[in-house]
Parts: sequence; structure tokens; C-alpha cells
Amino acid sequence: MNTLWAYVAWMRPAGLAVTFVWVFTGWAASPRHPTTFEGVLTDMMWLLGVNGLLLWSGTNAINGAEDDDDGPVNLLTTPPPKPRYLGPVGYGLLGLASVAALTRGPTAAALVAVAAGLGCVYSVRGMPWPRGKDIVGVDIAINALGCGLGSVLLGWASTGMPLNGEVVWVGLAFSVAVFGGFPTSQIFQLGDGHRNWTAAVGPRRVLQLGTLLFLLHIAMLAPRGPWSGGPSLGMAVWVGTTLMAAVHSLWWSQTPHTDAYRRMQRQLGLLIVGQLAWSLAQL
Repeated sequence: MNTLWAYVAWMRPAGLAVTFVWVFTGWAASPRHPTTFEGVLTDMMWLLGVNGLLLWSGTNAINGAEDDDDGPVNLLTTPPPKPRYLGPVGYGLLGLASVAALTRGPTAAALVAVAAGLGCVYSVRGMPWPRGKDIVGVDIAINALGCGLGSVLLGWASTGMPLNGEVVWVGLAFSVAVFGGFPTSQIFQLGDGHRNWTAAVGPRRVLQLGTLLFLLHIAMLAPRGPWSGGPSLGMAVWVGTTLMAAVHSLWWSQTPHTDAYRRMQRQLGLLIVGQLAWSLAQL
């Protein structure tokens, strides 16, 4: 049982709800949805299963197997000893994700395959090139593309809609937000010798840049509505929480190393609540 829990823990299940919101955004933005409760429930299970239980879990398993971390990592403050076959299990989950994605057509399958490939480029050592996690800027760019643009495109494609400029713009807007928010997850780990975006730029500047990127995120999506029916509660919540994240990031930049883990949780929580509100407003 302890070994089984170790496998589950290193897949960081605390992030499953967040991965669902990421991919749900694309599904909600699509103009095509099931007309029955059973159809909607099936879609929700597919989104959570493919983007969360398989892609997210598999990517984290590989990342955990390749890293030397024995202390706190994102969403896992007290990691257990790494189980022996953590890496192979991760690759197996990514393979299952690619197979499951075929049930929603070639576009969804291609998106999942690209996501799995990027996850390996991010984590795997021993390639002829440095892994993405160790290249300043590439580390955050891969996260931003996967959690923003890639997830939104996958959610949209799962409805059977062909990709177009509208969904690409929405996905890029959420990539901007992720690029502003995710570097905060590196601040509390700066003392472990990792070379990453936050270490190179400095936590104060990263937080100040986050404020600007959150404002850019609002500027990219706000003109798209929906406002035609008057004020929208969902859109108001999205704007409000994103502005709160921007202010929080600027305030945090004054003392970047103080209570960094809890502040990271608060900021990312504001962003994900805002993204869920924006998504619901599209329905």
C-alpha cells in the first residue's frame, strides 16, 4: 500500500482539478456541445481522464523519476521515497493518453502526442541536448504552452470542432497568464541549485513581470466578451480575480522570499478561479 501511495503521490494528484479547468476552458469556448446530460458527463470524464489522470500524472511521474529532488516540489510538500518503476509507469500513462485521445479524432490525438513529447523534452536527461527544464526561459515556455494553449486546443478539439484562429487566440491568452503565474512555483525552491527562469531573472522581477502579463491577459480576452447580453457575472469574476492576482504579484515582489509557498498557492488559486469563471461565462 505504501508503494502504491508513493506512485500516486509523485503524480501530484492535488493538481487534477486544475488540469480539468485548463482543458475545460477549450471545451466551454467551443460552440458545439452534447445536448444530453449523459453526453456532457461523458465529455467531462474524458477531459479529466486524458488531460489529468493520464497526461498530467504521466508527465509528473517522468519528471519525478528524472529529478534529484528529495524535498518539497510543487503540489507535493512531503514527497515519499521514489518507487522503482516511476519512470516506466509515467511513459505508460502517456501512451494510454495518446490511445484514449484517438477516440476524439486525429486532431485531439495529435495534440496529446505533442503534449507528451513536450513533457519528455522538459524532463528527460541524457538526450543530445539539454532538457527543457534546465534551459532558462524554455522551462516556463513549455509549461505555458502545455497548460495554456495546448490544453485549450485539446478541450476545443474534443468537441469535434476544427481548430481556428479564435481558439488559438484564447489559448495564447491563457498561456500569457500561465507564463505570468507559474514562475512563482520556482521561488520557494531557489535554494536547491536549480537553474531556471526565476533564478536567472530574479524573483522580484519575475513577480513584477507577472503583474504586467496578467493585465495583458485581460486585455487579450476582455474585448471578446461575452458582453452582448449585458454585464456577465462570470466575466466580472474573471476580471476581478485576475486583477487581484496582478496586485498580489506586485505586493509580493516587495518581499519575494517571505512565505513563498503559501503566496504561490494563493496567486495560482486566484488565476484558476478566474479561468473557471471565464469558461463558465462562455456557456
